[in-house]
Amino acid sequence: MAFTGALGQAVGTKVSYGLGAGDVPAVERDVFLGLLITVASLALLSLVVYAIPATLGSVFSSDATIIDAFARARTPLAALVFFVNLAVVLERIPVVAGRTKSVLVCATIGSWLGQVPAVILCLTLWQKSIEALFTGVAVGYLFLCLMYAALVASLDFKQIAKEITDDLNHVVTDKQHLLDATTAAAAGTQKYDAAATNPLLAKQQGRPEEP
Repeated sequence: MAFTGALGQAVGTKVSYGLGAGDVPAVERDVFLGLLITVASLALLSLVVYAIPATLGSVFSSDATIIDAFARARTPLAALVFFVNLAVVLERIPVVAGRTKSVLVCATIGSWLGQVPAVILCLTLWQKSIEALFTGVAVGYLFLCLMYAALVASLDFKQIAKEITDDLNHVVTDKQHLLDATTAAAAGTQKYDAAATNPLLAKQQGRPEEP
């Protein structure tokens, strides 16, 4: 999870830089390469999990029954590791693109309409075991990954880059207006101070001379 979290952060950073620069081809290339590296890395990690489930089970318990249960659940456990980590990376792309509301909707649906029902169905209609539990959770995360993938595919990076540029232009314009107002206020203050110390200037401005 730490590796994919860092990988997702790296992909998100590259995408945000590309969107800020308005370089849409670079954004699309970074998304493709980031997901390609992610899938390849997770495939290797899942193979390791599939090969040594008993070793992983021994981390949680020394009970032979539990270790044996992990060994029997090697396939759903490997799938769970794959889809959980893939979801972490996929989530970063729409987040940095400013589509956080869509991510929230996908995460909510994935949890309550995907993972929870899948776990309940596996435990009630199949068997009450770690294998069934891992299978249900893996199916739920698969559902979430499919929604995230559809969300990423639907992103219009050209439009998003334009929105970011417009927002930056508004910020620059607002700062310029604030600077102009500050400069004008400072000039007015200096003019007032000059009139206060110059009787002739004060008379020209129609202000009473100070005693």
